[in-house]
Amino acid sequence: MTKRNSSRTRLPILLSGVATATLLLSGCTGNGSEENDAAAVADDSAVQAGACGSIPEMAPNDPSALLGEMSEEVQAAYQGYPYEVKKSQWEDWKPDHDGPYTAAMVTDPPTNPFQVALYESMRNTLAENDVELIAEYAPASHADVPQQLQQFEEAISQDPDIIFFLPLAPDSTLDALAGAADAGIPVVIFQVPVDSEHAVSVSLNPVLQAAETGASVFSSMGGEGAILRVLGVPGNSTDTFATMGYDAALEQCPDITVAGEVTGTFEPGTAQAETLNFLSSNPTPVTGVVQSGTMGVGVLQAFLDSGRDPVPIADIGATQGFVSWAIQNPEYPYTGSVSPASRMGEVYANVGIRMLNGDGPKVNQMITAAQILDSENIVELGDDSWEITDQSLFDGDPEAFFPEEHLDELFTN
Repeated sequence: MTKRNSSRTRLPILLSGVATATLLLSGCTGNGSEENDAAAVADDSAVQAGACGSIPEMAPNDPSALLGEMSEEVQAAYQGYPYEVKKSQWEDWKPDHDGPYTAAMVTDPPTNPFQVALYESMRNTLAENDVELIAEYAPASHADVPQQLQQFEEAISQDPDIIFFLPLAPDSTLDALAGAADAGIPVVIFQVPVDSEHAVSVSLNPVLQAAETGASVFSSMGGEGAILRVLGVPGNSTDTFATMGYDAALEQCPDITVAGEVTGTFEPGTAQAETLNFLSSNPTPVTGVVQSGTMGVGVLQAFLDSGRDPVPIADIGATQGFVSWAIQNPEYPYTGSVSPASRMGEVYANVGIRMLNGDGPKVNQMITAAQILDSENIVELGDDSWEITDQSLFDGDPEAFFPEEHLDELFTN
């Protein structure tokens, strides 16, 4: 068994100004000659800015320069983020009574292990901080936006001190968020951000995440060939953001075409079946795959089932099964990203708890960068004994998601 733990992460670092054409993925650094030699090799082998396989140049949407007072690492996380960063209307807010406080939660249906673990972590964190969850809602399906909006209105009617909300369709929620603000109830949007000044969105940067992993896939393809897109639920915001990032990286690759797309409903089993069907019925060779999240291991299994060598796959929302297989096959050009459900749930809940305690969010968009995985750091962080069928989300280094010092910069207190 191979199992190594490391605090090393590979996060995008802003090198010159806010919009850098090429992001370097950096590990442990030091002043010794060995580290300097390694850095020199990395510089020599870096993909030229603007070339296929490089991270596209993407600036933050920060016309009021609200990020200017923050560290370069915090600013770097906003590269390519589509929504305007605005001053939070809840910066000076605090409940009109002392604790204990109450909360409501409106989510999407928990249909995969990630969602189950995420929501459980949020519940536990709220309970540990004496915040009572008085109402919890989820629609019957990922497509039932009207039901979710009705549930959100019901949550407002419960008059909680704060609402935690994972929207199915961000644009459809704007009026509901304004209604909550009018009622004096702040809303923490988690996982899927919303372009609203009335709420505080907390998320990793989904566009940058897809641009990074997509660029790595396209580089591994040698800048040519045909990709398969594996969507979750077409029209879902997670798909929309992933497509934005992948398209930004793809624009720099004129010799890569799109062979087709399938829908995997964010479930590895469905993605496996749909990908296998595509491979069996379409003559166009597929030399790379991009997927919207958590379905990478299903795509991998489809290639193995078809008897084909697995092609580069963007493993956003990496699973233990895919990571283990990649460790066992070191020649495979692995790339992916981490979604540490328990840590994410803690962070999302703690943002609301800090607001209840009067810490004051500075901006309406609280964004961090995804931890990017590759063939090297998965050996340090992963385990080759996991079965390929293991769909558990890979945590990587959980503390890399919204480090506390990063989160502190986004609050006034």
